[in-house]
Amino acid sequence: MTKNLVKKPKLGLGALTPEQFENLTFDLISSLGLQNVTWRTPGSDGGRDIEANEIGPDFSGLHVSKRWFIECKKYTGSVDWPTIYAKVAYADSHSADYLLMCTPSKYTPAAITQVANWNAGRRSLQIRLWAGHEIERQLLGFPDLVSKYGLAALPTAPGKSLLSLALGLSKSVSTYHSSLVFNDSPTDPMLEAAQLFADLLTQRVDDIEKKGRIQPCLQALPNSDRWAISGEQFMVDIFAGAAFLGYLSVLTRTRLAVEGTGTYSFRSTLDSAAAAAIMRYKSVFDAICLWGEMEYRVDFPNLHVNQRTALL
Repeated sequence: MTKNLVKKPKLGLGALTPEQFENLTFDLISSLGLQNVTWRTPGSDGGRDIEANEIGPDFSGLHVSKRWFIECKKYTGSVDWPTIYAKVAYADSHSADYLLMCTPSKYTPAAITQVANWNAGRRSLQIRLWAGHEIERQLLGFPDLVSKYGLAALPTAPGKSLLSLALGLSKSVSTYHSSLVFNDSPTDPMLEAAQLFADLLTQRVDDIEKKGRIQPCLQALPNSDRWAISGEQFMVDIFAGAAFLGYLSVLTRTRLAVEGTGTYSFRSTLDSAAAAAIMRYKSVFDAICLWGEMEYRVDFPNLHVNQRTALL
């Protein structure tokens, strides 16, 4: 008997701009568990390279760190070995353990053979190749990324009933918060943070339903009881920026000092308790940034946050 095969959905990677594809790669490898994910200075080809660490226990139980260099670029045709080797030379000279090449297109048969020969030579640098079909396979496990970038819907994407429950919760929080404010009743700080989460959730669901993907709403972040702004004026997704800072302020029970450092970036000085709070609730802060098209890193004692603009 012939079994009916479920055809995997075709994702629209080709419709992404080069910068959007780079951001998608950054989000994907972060979601897959690589740590300390950062951008490096743009290369001579204009693309932005990524550096990250794979941290985990070896057979003896000792935690070890492997250094990954990730090259992500929208090549117009099949990628050949000379193109890969140019990246290999750079990664090898900087003591990387792995080089991951990512492209929405394909690799030539000769390139695949040369990579296999290189890896078989037991060299210190190992090469990994992700063509478009492999990136699509990896994305099957992360429907949030598919929704964020407006790619084709996946079978594993949250259904309307789950979204309805989430929106119901969001509206309930908003209604309760509004009633307290209207009656001049005191509000719990965590309820205020929940209201900011509700605003972010409602806006992003509305984005996806009306526009097919998220669209950051960039505004200058005003001062608040939870933070004070100084330095250069900066633009940030108003919903995600407020949720990020509001939640951190509630967790640390402090009014944050926020300094603008660029048109789309700001920083805040952290004490040890604030840095620990970000690490403890990393998954929450990661989710805020994912849905706000933001990136953050902690370089103690500083917290750096950057707003992306590729999805505008």
